[in-house]
Amino acid sequence: MCALGYCKPGLRFSGGEVRLFGRALSEMAPGELRALRGRRVAYLAQSAAATFNPAMTVGFQVVETSVVSAGLPRRTARARAVEIFRELRLPEPETIGSRYPHQLSGGQLQRLMLAMALCSEPELLVLDEPTTALDVTTQLEVLRAIKGAITRRNIAAIYISHDLALVSQVADRVAVVQGGEILECGSVAAFAGGGQTGYARDLVAAAQAASGALEEADRPLTEAAPLLVARGLAARYGEAGPPAISGADLVLGKAETVAVIGESGSGKSTLARTLIGALAPLSGRLCWMVNHLPGRWPTGRKRSGGGFSSFTSMRIRR
Repeated sequence: MCALGYCKPGLRFSGGEVRLFGRALSEMAPGELRALRGRRVAYLAQSAAATFNPAMTVGFQVVETSVVSAGLPRRTARARAVEIFRELRLPEPETIGSRYPHQLSGGQLQRLMLAMALCSEPELLVLDEPTTALDVTTQLEVLRAIKGAITRRNIAAIYISHDLALVSQVADRVAVVQGGEILECGSVAAFAGGGQTGYARDLVAAAQAASGALEEADRPLTEAAPLLVARGLAARYGEAGPPAISGADLVLGKAETVAVIGESGSGKSTLARTLIGALAPLSGRLCWMVNHLPGRWPTGRKRSGGGFSSFTSMRIRR
């Protein structure tokens, strides 16, 4: 954020210099900085869901970027947006803009946020962990879109990430940061070979260890009656439309951990919400310690809990 001239409340620039397009940011007036941001310099955040206004269609929000930053007529801006949607391989590029954020998957929202940034035709793109909340398959789709857009437009990019495997696919050089200081900066090949500092070598070793074979837990599974049983569970949002989950069977024993995996939009979170009683099932049977449970069981919040993936689940006023 400092590279864009931003400083959080309570902080100030105490040293060093940032130069953009041959000029120091400290020499620029607030109006000049505003003219850079969103135009010559674009920022891609890690949470697309928090970026888009849920009360407006995504197309309106993407088009607004070209109208405000480039002064294009709305019809021209809309045509440009559709071309970028097509370039980023978004489904139904002509009509996807008429949808609202909640009607799209995480990968689609991330590519739409990239489209919003590209509409202003930036020369520098700052990407702040844009694939953090996505599954592996969707991560690859978004990475291909990002790399292709950068290459075709000859854009300079800063890619912020803690995922070394992803970095090797998109970056030319790697800068290693610890405690707010850049320890080293070199080619991806040099970094993958171990780097120059002990911290860099530890990062590479940790990434290699994490990619190794998984070990089975040596803790024996309980032989007691299951804690939670789901049979033929189905659920959907709203009164119409296809079920988000259908025919789901799951058995969970005490002190046991069951991993639910799948791509974005496959129904993982819907299944979790249904199991803890936050969403009433459409059909099927849910039992807690052998006892049949109603749709939204009132003791669900006391007997179960949920850890959500997005910080937006926390109230900002408390």
